Amino acid sequence: MPLDSEPRNGDYASYIDALVNRQTTAPGQTARRPQTGAAKTRSQFPDMPSSLPPQPAPLPTGGRPARQAAPRHERPATPPAPANQPSDTPQPTLAELATKRRGGLVMMLIGIAALIKGFDFASNVLLYQQFSELIPMFVLLLIGSQFFQRGRDLRRQGKLPD
Repeated sequence: MPLDSEPRNGDYASYIDALVNRQTTAPGQTARRPQTGAAKTRSQFPDMPSSLPPQPAPLPTGGRPARQAAPRHERPATPPAPANQPSDTPQPTLAELATKRRGGLVMMLIGIAALIKGFDFASNVLLYQQFSELIPMFVLLLIGSQFFQRGRDLRRQGKLPD
């Protein structure tokens, strides 16, 4: 069958399948053998012993497997480190502190911008009675205050320890 022509019978699916697979099986596919009368009576899995029951035995707990308590591993209480000895947690580096300060500043600026726009919406609601801006006003005021507070907290975390 030439590659540049149509299939003779109009069956494009079998034509493409023949081009792609080249009449071979797909990877991992096993070839099927026609079953004869003797093969039909044999088990599908000949390696399995026939002494196994076909159904699993009923469980003694009414159908549910019994739960066994997992062994508890108790950690010994560790005393806190004395004040004169260094603790296990390392001190943050100057770069980490600067990153927190810078991120806090950016969040504060975003919060201030959202608060300003929220107050602008509030002035429109009060002065011009544009009540369609009432919900965006509340949303911007809420988001702006959250950004400002989180930015302030990050700036406080980024301060150098005394």
